[in-house]
Amino acid sequence: MRSTNTRVGCLNTVKGFITLLLASVFVIACSTNDGEITDGAVTFNAEGESSDPQLGAAFEELVNVRVISDVDSILTGSTETAQITAYITTNANVPTAPTIIDVAADGGLLQNIAFESDLNGEAGATLELTRDFRNRDISVEVTANGSSDRAVIRATGTEISLTGRLTVVVF
Repeated sequence: MRSTNTRVGCLNTVKGFITLLLASVFVIACSTNDGEITDGAVTFNAEGESSDPQLGAAFEELVNVRVISDVDSILTGSTETAQITAYITTNANVPTAPTIIDVAADGGLLQNIAFESDLNGEAGATLELTRDFRNRDISVEVTANGSSDRAVIRATGTEISLTGRLTVVVF
C-alpha cells in the first residue's frame, strides 16, 4: 500500500512540476526583457500602455479643429454678424462624438456659443460688433482636446475725416 501512495504522490509532484514548467514557458514566450507583454497584435508595457497609437485613440481621441466664418468682414457699429463654425474631426477626418470646446475672441461680442460639438462634429457662435466702431482684425479661436484653429474677421467701416485750416492757434 505504501508504494502506491508514494507513486501517487510522486505523480502529483511531477504533474505539478510540469504545470509550473509550462506556465513558466508561456510567460517567457509572451514576455520580453523590458517587461513588455504581447497579445499577438498589440504590445503593452509594464504600466499597461499600448505601443499602438490607434488603440489610444479610442480612449483619448486625437482631434483636428477647423474654424471658418461665413463672411470675411463685417461693418463696425452695424447689425451685421459673422457666423463662426468649428468642425471637430478625428485625424482620419471623421466627425468626433460630441466634444467639449473652448471659444474665445479678441474683439467684438460672441453670442449663441455652442460649447460642445454636435454629432456631425460641428459647433458654432455668432460674432457681432454692435456699438463697436474700431477698425481691426478680430480673431476667433476654438480649442478642443488640445488642438485649436482660428478664423480672422476684418472689422471695417468707420472713417473720420476732419477738414479745416492747416494751422490752428489755441489760446
